[in-house]
Amino acid sequence: MCIQFLDKTKLSQESKDIIVHAIKDHSSGNEINSPVGAALVFTDKIDISKNRVLELGKQDRWYSNWLNINKTELIIEDRKIIINYLVNDNFSKQILLEEWKKGVIIPIKASSYFGCKCIFQLNGNIIDLA
Repeated sequence: MCIQFLDKTKLSQESKDIIVHAIKDHSSGNEINSPVGAALVFTDKIDISKNRVLELGKQDRWYSNWLNINKTELIIEDRKIIINYLVNDNFSKQILLEEWKKGVIIPIKASSYFGCKCIFQLNGNIIDLA
């Protein structure tokens, strides 16, 4: 569907290819092949803002858990990408690590595409992913 749409635009073939690769990267999440795709899947997985999950939180346990995140901070320094979730006392680290693994695995893969280590934190405290 995307290709049919893009064929009707005046974008360069290079721009069209970048968009198509980003969409493929986002669809699979496992085979990141472009910097735009890496950025797209990374930001998609860490965007768990209240307005995005409010309705879904009424139906699903892990979406409901996201409602306990007050803010997401992204810090990039010294080849590290740090995702710091500012959470309230009702947030479950267990649900994050065990029930929504792609929310951790995909940002790690995307970070490695850029040659960076991905670090997750809750309220400034590093989460042990081992």
